[in-house]
Amino acid sequence: MSTLTQNVRFASTQRIALLAIGGVAALLVAAAAILWMKLGTAVFFDVVRAGIAYCF
Repeated sequence: MSTLTQNVRFASTQRIALLAIGGVAALLVAAAAILWMKLGTAVFFDVVRAGIAYCF
């Protein structure tokens, strides 16, 4: 297998991985937005407070 073929294959794999990561991130942001609209800010502030309290 030539070096060019290996580089093209690596670039293709890297592109697919980046697209997958971007898709997952977009889904997480969409889920957070939907929960924010449905449940309001209180839920998110409670989660932030609980996270900070867990650290200390």
